[in-house]
Amino acid sequence: AFPASILQVALKMSVQPPRGIRANMLQSFASNVEQGDLDRFSGTSIDVPYRRLIFGLSFFHAMALERCKFGGLGWNKPYEWMASDLKTSIMMCGIYCEAAAIMATEPEALGAVPFPALTTMIGAVTYGGRITDAQDLPTLESILSAFITPDAMQDKYAFASGGGHSYTAPSTLATLADMSSHTKAMPLFDDPNIFGLHVNANV
Repeated sequence: AFPASILQVALKMSVQPPRGIRANMLQSFASNVEQGDLDRFSGTSIDVPYRRLIFGLSFFHAMALERCKFGGLGWNKPYEWMASDLKTSIMMCGIYCEAAAIMATEPEALGAVPFPALTTMIGAVTYGGRITDAQDLPTLESILSAFITPDAMQDKYAFASGGGHSYTAPSTLATLADMSSHTKAMPLFDDPNIFGLHVNANV
């Protein structure tokens, strides 16, 4: 057995998950998203829209996790999505955007992205694979539909709004530092309207 005398004087350290969309996204840009992910289609017509898509996926990942704090109002059952789910989703986006990268113009590139297939793989398989309640899956797919869409790859698209703040992708998307800097300007506390909930959901 481990000596009790050592346990009595030992310190226990644990890593607490980030709280709030802002903190969650900052952790994603610091640990889960790599610069290579952003630069995958550098120099092609899909480059900037693809970077917006990655930012949107990071926002979606944070939103899915943060809905848990509302208990049954957020999800019927609590789920523990992990960083690997976000990484897998980004990898899938890269695979499904390969055909778009050879297009000459941005509109043609957006038209070549198979959004329905991408929505199914991310919503029903990656994140939906952890869902055990029949009502939670349609909710997740409905939320995801605002992120996996041609509009979400356009400039100044608002992924969500609430508390007087509109959540858009940054105008400069060259580096992870750009995304982090933009995210730091987000409100520290999340308004329930961001999640499609009434303000009284916080009560």
